[in-house]
Amino acid sequence: MVASAIPQGDEALLHDLGHDTVGCMSRLYHEYGPVVAFAKGSTQTVFAFGPEANHDVLSDPAVFQVYGPPGPKNSAQRRFALGLFGLNGPKQQQHRRLLMPEMTKTATDAFLGPMREIIDETLDGWRPGQQIDLQGAMKGMGLLIAGRLLFGLKDLACATEAAGAFQEWLDDHVRVYFAQTLPLDVSTRQYQDWLAAGARFEAILRRLIRQRQESLADGQHDFMARLLRAEQNGEITEAEVVGEVHTLLNASYQTTAAGLTWTLLMLAQHPDIAANVLHDKAEESGRSLLERVVKESLRVLPPVVFAIRRTVCAATLAGYSVPEGTVVVLSQYVTHHMADLFPEPERFDPERWLMQRPSPYAYLPFGAGARMCAGATFAMQLFQLAIRAFLRRFWPELTYGTRVDRHSSLTMGVKGPLLVTLRPRGRFQAVPLTGNIHEMVRLPRLGDAASQPAAQAA
Repeated sequence: MVASAIPQGDEALLHDLGHDTVGCMSRLYHEYGPVVAFAKGSTQTVFAFGPEANHDVLSDPAVFQVYGPPGPKNSAQRRFALGLFGLNGPKQQQHRRLLMPEMTKTATDAFLGPMREIIDETLDGWRPGQQIDLQGAMKGMGLLIAGRLLFGLKDLACATEAAGAFQEWLDDHVRVYFAQTLPLDVSTRQYQDWLAAGARFEAILRRLIRQRQESLADGQHDFMARLLRAEQNGEITEAEVVGEVHTLLNASYQTTAAGLTWTLLMLAQHPDIAANVLHDKAEESGRSLLERVVKESLRVLPPVVFAIRRTVCAATLAGYSVPEGTVVVLSQYVTHHMADLFPEPERFDPERWLMQRPSPYAYLPFGAGARMCAGATFAMQLFQLAIRAFLRRFWPELTYGTRVDRHSSLTMGVKGPLLVTLRPRGRFQAVPLTGNIHEMVRLPRLGDAASQPAAQAA
């Protein structure tokens, strides 16, 4: 155990944490290394980066527990914490057991046919020459899949409204989250805006739940049906249903849309890889190029970029002794960009996965340990089905000099629309981009082999 104290950080470096978590946490790592602490009153918050810290925290959920801004009594925020992402101990395990039957391999495989139909339905509605917002389109596809397969909904108007309200709430939530225990300020107005956004979001979720209750029938096995039957049987409360629907919307839609968008963007900037994906003959081997592409995209641009826990007793963290009540911030993004774990970490290189076998605490796009995302297999299947279907029909052509900036809070997506023109499958070519995408990925320069037109994709 390290005898010295954890290095104390300069609070000036936290100035953009509330609106650019990736930029701020990356700066902290490069300034201080794997561990740095900040104090606010009697509370200590430790940013701990890398596999050792990830293992210490994520392998011991009894000591390092999830927590969040509690909100006033009987507020929407209190109910949001009653889903899998907010619960601890036996209650969290009970909810996980309740939902796991829908995430077994058998259940996930049963989704493949309907998933393909929804993907084809979406893509068949597009035409060559059409300009789309790629991120908006992936959100639409993700919501359609989640709405039909996980929520059992036919009319998605309410789900679409909920998705918009979720993003508004999430950004405020992250700011309040950090202001609790870090030397950051949130005004009374910002706090009230967060509570109001939560109340609006919950009202929409309750309408969505009522909509699903009205169509509930025997033999339905989507997540919402399972939750509603569990409530009828007295296994969970109405408030816990709200908490789990909140969790499902985040896990099944927000992160999926981000992962699809980033992966298609990476392929658009690496046309040689995109062409090889279409010609890959290793589909049956379980070592397909597309699988490696998705894994690499989730490494360099993970949709979820940090996790927070709080100790319920004294503990050891990355060799340091930390007291009860210590808040710990981990970062998937920072870990994935460590050069000692992934050589040339800003290089998009799917071939690294032919040789590299990182530990589950070095590569963790879906988390790790007992609380690892139960939908990881579902998500990987969706990514591969959707991307392959897209590339078989279209090439996403960006305009020369398109600005690509990140929007990072708990999740990381593209800031603003990402306009692409759908070109027929054919000669693939990259274009130069601007924006802070270059801080995260070393894109091919104009003239590099990977930026040149690939061979005709027959």
